[in-house]
Amino acid sequence: MRHYKIKAFLPYFVIIVAGIFIFSLFFSPAIYYDDWQNLVGRFYLGLTMWVHPESSRPFREISWKLLFTLFGFNPSAILIAKMATNILSTLLLYRLFIHIQPGKIYLALGFALLSMVYPADKTRMWMVITNLGWTISCLCALLLYYYVRSGKPWLLLAVVLGYIFVDLEYEGPLGIITAWSLLLMVYTFPAFWTPTRRISWQRWAGLALPLAVFGLYL
Repeated sequence: MRHYKIKAFLPYFVIIVAGIFIFSLFFSPAIYYDDWQNLVGRFYLGLTMWVHPESSRPFREISWKLLFTLFGFNPSAILIAKMATNILSTLLLYRLFIHIQPGKIYLALGFALLSMVYPADKTRMWMVITNLGWTISCLCALLLYYYVRSGKPWLLLAVVLGYIFVDLEYEGPLGIITAWSLLLMVYTFPAFWTPTRRISWQRWAGLALPLAVFGLYL
């Protein structure tokens, strides 16, 4: 029993250690490109806001405002937060992969670790890229899988709220949730597949909700 618990915990430990190692290689509290205008300039002019209603991305500054409120303008704190969100995203992806391929721990771990180095710009450690939207997208993908298994409406509601937040924060990761929702709809379509893969029509229709939100975005 103890050996089983250690084996189950080991991938999470590997991800945390690997994340600290990989991102510490690029840990340079320096200011690059858009950092000057979007972070430094707006901070010292007192323009950083929790919500920016006039912007097409009104939640874009939430993570920056939170970090500034807690630590002031501290590049090291911003980069540590960036490292933490990257590691958390990888842990969520591992959890999702291990559900998709039960028992294939090392395969799931390998796929999850790939997300730490691709796309490559995640290792550049620009302060302006906080990856909060990517982390929430990974969480939404996992919750959407749990919804397929359990049919609990609150999981679907959490996914939609996360989807809306990502849309209003930075729309880049929206494709992840949308593609995953579409893939699950195909995989579980009640009229096509064997009973082990089928879900009720009502639960299946719920998977279309993120797609509907995406349609409103377009």
